[in-house]
Amino acid sequence: MATKLKTLNWAKPEVKKFTQMILDGDRRGRLSVHQIFQSVCERSLELTTGREPTIQVAGADCKLIDEIAFAYQQAVLAEKRFTDILGIAYMELANHGYKKQLAQFFTPANVAKMMATISVGNDFGPRKDGRLHTAIDPASGSGVMMLSLAQHIFEIAGQEGLENYSFHCVDLDLSCALMSATQFAMNLSCYDLQVGELVVIRGDSLFPANCWELIVHAVHPKVKSAPIYSDDYREAVRHLSQERRESLFEDSQLAGVRG
Repeated sequence: MATKLKTLNWAKPEVKKFTQMILDGDRRGRLSVHQIFQSVCERSLELTTGREPTIQVAGADCKLIDEIAFAYQQAVLAEKRFTDILGIAYMELANHGYKKQLAQFFTPANVAKMMATISVGNDFGPRKDGRLHTAIDPASGSGVMMLSLAQHIFEIAGQEGLENYSFHCVDLDLSCALMSATQFAMNLSCYDLQVGELVVIRGDSLFPANCWELIVHAVHPKVKSAPIYSDDYREAVRHLSQERRESLFEDSQLAGVRG
């Protein structure tokens, strides 16, 4: 008998359905919760940015991942822009007997929103030097801090405010880096929004750049001046991006799942 979620009663039905589908998928026995989570993130990134998945699934498993990815899209559309849906689902599943697979807990969204609000204030206009404001989370987890910042900026300054910002997420854990990238990319795609720049890296933020793996790098077409960060970091991102240029802000809007 399938296990039913006994919590998340406060969440939107679409969020609860998405989380339940991951739980049910694990009960089928072919893919673990951890594998489903990563595969859904990679499928969502493939749809929104064109990034090719590194985890290959086929047959019934491929259909399952497509269905859950579609359910995630519906959850994003049902919730407030830049809501940390994957973080909510991840921690909910950890509380349903999957702590060994999902042994991480992320900053609550209300705490992240408070920190974002007090950190940046309400001035989201363009810089006088024409460059982008830069926000970096060196241990991004589900991406909740950068999502909360984007949500705060959008509420105060709308699309124009987002275009003045460069968002950077770094995490050593692949699942976390994928979640950060997926949540940003899906929100931008579903709501037809753009930011000045988005960089998501898997790696240790204390280690040299040659230890990093680029997950997503997308730059708004109108951006001509890079944010002010070190030459080494800028060169590392440029080098990582040479063979993976995302078209997130051009023609890669989410069109649906495979039939």
